Amino acid sequence: MSGLVDAEPDEELVRRYLAGDPRAFAVLVDRHSPRVYNVALRMLGDADEARDATQDAFLTVVRKAKQFRGDAAFSTWLHRIAVNACYDILRKRRRQPMLRRVDDEGDPLPEIGPPVADHADATAGSVDAS
Repeated sequence: MSGLVDAEPDEELVRRYLAGDPRAFAVLVDRHSPRVYNVALRMLGDADEARDATQDAFLTVVRKAKQFRGDAAFSTWLHRIAVNACYDILRKRRRQPMLRRVDDEGDPLPEIGPPVADHADATAGSVDAS
């Protein structure tokens, strides 16, 4: 893609995409996917889920591009879509049953803590002592 196309404002690229130019959408994806992925990774903490959220966000842009009014920057609108895609994944994650450890008879085993000590306990203790 030429530097001229890359320098086009997002709003113009959206207009061109709505007019039938698929290259304009490709520029938007190239331009914004790293930022969308980073937001998703921070929110979800999982690279695979972040990739899924990024893809979901751009699919939503495809479906709802006509609703973009330009009242806010495209990047702001896309950020909101990306956050909503992450919330959708987090809601699905909450609905999934958690795995529980059981013994040979199927009885639940006691929950084990994290593999390393929680340093917050030590910090909380030192704050209380002040």
